Amino acid sequence: MRGRSGAPALSAVRSILAVRLDLMGDLVFTLPALRALRGRAPEARLTVLVLPYAADLLMGLPFVDRVVTVDVNRWRRPGGWIGGPGLRQLGRALREVREERYDLCVSFYGRVGAAAALLSGARCLVGYEAEGFRFSFDVGLPGARYRQRRHEAEYCLDLVRALGASVDGCRPELEVDPVAAARVEGLLRDAGVGPKERLVALHPGALNMAAKRWMPDRWAIVADRVQRELGRRVVLVGSDSELPLVESVRQGMSTPSLMLAGKTSVAELVALLARCELFMGGDSGPLHVASALGVPSVSVYGPTDPGITGPLGDRARVLWADVECAPCYDLRAAPECRRGDLLCMAKVSVDQVFRAVCEVAGGEL
Repeated sequence: MRGRSGAPALSAVRSILAVRLDLMGDLVFTLPALRALRGRAPEARLTVLVLPYAADLLMGLPFVDRVVTVDVNRWRRPGGWIGGPGLRQLGRALREVREERYDLCVSFYGRVGAAAALLSGARCLVGYEAEGFRFSFDVGLPGARYRQRRHEAEYCLDLVRALGASVDGCRPELEVDPVAAARVEGLLRDAGVGPKERLVALHPGALNMAAKRWMPDRWAIVADRVQRELGRRVVLVGSDSELPLVESVRQGMSTPSLMLAGKTSVAELVALLARCELFMGGDSGPLHVASALGVPSVSVYGPTDPGITGPLGDRARVLWADVECAPCYDLRAAPECRRGDLLCMAKVSVDQVFRAVCEVAGGEL
């Protein structure tokens, strides 16, 4: 590790910037490290720089003082960097972080995070050397994440361990916003759901890779069996962009489900999942949100490795087929199955998933 002698004593740090500019689930995996930072520097002001859509996840967390957002995904889209609004947003975010003159900045992932750390003007920068630029970090851990098979949360925790933070007992936890919870209860009431009705959430989507999605027709069969045989009400959730996929599940069902995809904000999704007694889905942000809320889950994995991005809940059942080509997930590649047949997903059967749901719902896990 380079620069260890220059690391500040966390007890003397008064302002910290944490940078996590990627997906919702990745932000959830970073929460234990953020909690550990605050635990070692209780008097420090902790700011987190995140994507706008993920910001509400940090709402109400007692160890986060401030959230700054910037949509770096805009610059990944063709022509997204052109024009006034995008540049103004970037300029605003940079001014906000530079005005604080942070004592410490931790980049939790990737080149974009390293660039944001460099631009922050913080006195000490921390990150993985191979994820930044030459001499980016004052405290640089060797290599990069995923060089070894370790969970993403552990890679994040290693960064704060290097600063002397204790990580014992730190796990992903989220808070439910009471205003969002009240809105969700209103949605459920308007849909005829009683206050004691038992709900199971189903999220069939995955934001960044189509190959991570189990077949909609199979989810429809499982959802029907959950309603018929277990007496639970299935709630379909997802973003606006996932509406066609979620609608295909709904139309494939022979029993009526509750369609709330595209009808909730992130804060409301958190409240809705907290209201459910079980979550079903794939490797996606809502799965990891549910786990952070302590909601039991059944998930289907294929191209991603649950040893790296699996749910961290105590009652999380992951179904992952043993096929030679899995895991194959790579952000540098196309988000589709390279074989063209989704073999890893196809080998997970409806009966396997429903059996896992019965076991988890019955408290056997």
